[in-house]
Amino acid sequence: MPQAIPAIVAIASLASAGIGTYAAVAQGEAAEDASNAQQKAANQQASATQASASLEAAQVRRENLLRMGTQRASTAKSGVLIDGSANDTIYDSAIQGELEALSVLYSGASEAGYHRSRGKIARMEGKAAKRAGYVSGAGTLIGGVGTAYSKMPEKKAPSFKKT
Repeated sequence: MPQAIPAIVAIASLASAGIGTYAAVAQGEAAEDASNAQQKAANQQASATQASASLEAAQVRRENLLRMGTQRASTAKSGVLIDGSANDTIYDSAIQGELEALSVLYSGASEAGYHRSRGKIARMEGKAAKRAGYVSGAGTLIGGVGTAYSKMPEKKAPSFKKT
């Protein structure tokens, strides 16, 4: 019976190592799953940001067209021919309006790039956590096997003496 106790302790050490290994690997995989979800959310946010910027740029362009129409109508109503400085003013308004629209698009693209970048970072963190889980699991398993081996009852080597 005294030899059974070290064997039971060794088996318990192996079981503990197995559970610890499983837990470390599962934790790493869970972290990777979470990071994949974060990346998906960041990509969706990036798409929404770009769509919003496109919509806003279209609105800026529409407002610019209305402003230019108002300028043309005001100029025509006053009896001035649309040439020279009046035409230059309308042309400058068109340029400014397009610059505003492009600025909105650029701002949206920049913010979308930020969200995509955050998503990539989250995914890289998840992959690193998964690798760390495997390494931690391997360390737990190796340590548990070593502990189990040290708890095993000593076996005496057979003697080959001639009697």
